[in-house]
Amino acid sequence: GALAALPWLVDIPKVQAYISQQASQALGRPVTFASLSLALLPRPAVRLRGLSVADDPRFGTAPFLTVEEGRFGLRLRPLLSGRVEFTDLTLDRPRLEVVEEGGRLNIATLGAQTSAARGASRAGGGAPRGAPAVAGLLSQVRITNGALRYQKRGVTGGDWRLEDMTFTLQANGRGDGLLFKGQAVAQPGGVRLGIPEATL
Repeated sequence: GALAALPWLVDIPKVQAYISQQASQALGRPVTFASLSLALLPRPAVRLRGLSVADDPRFGTAPFLTVEEGRFGLRLRPLLSGRVEFTDLTLDRPRLEVVEEGGRLNIATLGAQTSAARGASRAGGGAPRGAPAVAGLLSQVRITNGALRYQKRGVTGGDWRLEDMTFTLQANGRGDGLLFKGQAVAQPGGVRLGIPEATL
């Protein structure tokens, strides 16, 4: 019954606006996505399609990050009291473009915000009126079928890529660190890289 009631418990347009606003504020760059929907099975989840994060305009107009699909797992019990709590996040087919030019990296300005934006965020009091409060930390972030391209402009042979990236980052259970594991293929050369387990 709770599963069947999910479409009425989650206000999709307001959650969509809230996620876009909070992600844009956290990254300091415009974040958009083509659509947001609710999946009930095999477990409740919010599904994003066509996610795009803009690049620093000094490096170009192409997106810095694109994700074919993102899935936020939902805790069911909090929904019954009007709260949205995410359990985990899976990013499928992310494409990340890292650019270096003149000694500067396009990732260096990630998270940059104006003081006005910070003040507006504090004054806003979190979720927009009428939207469920978003609480709880993600217990796991997983990347599947990812790719990263590094480009050093103005240098011959300054390009390399990581392909077939699969990474998992999760809490270690004690609350004092994170467990990380993953694998990828470095190009050119087809070098397989792997981290069986690491602690951050």
